[in-house]
Amino acid sequence: MELTKSAKEIKNYVNHFTVQFLEDFVIIGKATVPLGQTCVDMLNADDALLLDIGAKAKELQAFADEKVLNPDFPIDIALAIELKLTFNALVKQIIKLPLYEHLGIEIFSGQNVLAGKGEVEALKKMAKPGTRENYQFTEFIKDCLLIPADIRCFQTICGFAADYFFEKIHKRNAEAYAHQFYSFWTDERVRQAFENLPTDEMLSYACTHHPKKKSYCVVEHMKFESCLSFLKTDFHKTLMVGRAPRRCQNCGKFFLLENGYDIKYCGRVAPGETGRTCRVVGAHNKASK
Repeated sequence: MELTKSAKEIKNYVNHFTVQFLEDFVIIGKATVPLGQTCVDMLNADDALLLDIGAKAKELQAFADEKVLNPDFPIDIALAIELKLTFNALVKQIIKLPLYEHLGIEIFSGQNVLAGKGEVEALKKMAKPGTRENYQFTEFIKDCLLIPADIRCFQTICGFAADYFFEKIHKRNAEAYAHQFYSFWTDERVRQAFENLPTDEMLSYACTHHPKKKSYCVVEHMKFESCLSFLKTDFHKTLMVGRAPRRCQNCGKFFLLENGYDIKYCGRVAPGETGRTCRVVGAHNKASK
């Protein structure tokens, strides 16, 4: 075990980032987020944003194939600037997503490939097959192309578990979730659909400053190479502390259900209301029946 930097001091990228798990929350960049909240927020991610990310990732891929990776295309400062603009258009959309919004990913530096002086020389290395820069660049594009599909995969898995397995539970705690979790992952339909989920996380333990106290603490220091791997880990750890995502029975969006509670409505402003929440509307509708 080592004394490590706090999560907010760690350099993160779209396809390579580090978070720290401690007690019942997760430290993502400068944010301290309850276990499971990122899962819930990703379940509610805007599909239009996912479509736009997919489209901009394809634009970056086409730009790279047509110009950057084309040996017949001249590499100059104009190309470097155009690449930055195309790159930034994609990253600006990605960091609107839950998880990525807290990682502190730089907009203008790329992956440090085009940062600072010597941009043309850096771009030449990116364009040359076999170089580290070329590998990083092409892998980055591949990983960005996968982000929308990874999130939709998680939405399908987690949404199915929440709607068809966890809804059967009457006692909301870690043991009850464990029983339904076993039923979920041993269901043949689930096993066939999701048996090849990525497991690229790297776990170590470290001593760092406690984000909420004036003391040191031991944290799980985990490195991920995809959002799906992080979401899978966050989801499992959420169940371990007796929490789970649940679909609001009024607005249809997911919210984080705390240990021991059987609440059926979220705390968001209800559709068609200016101030009343789904919880208030739901209670009123139940009382009026």
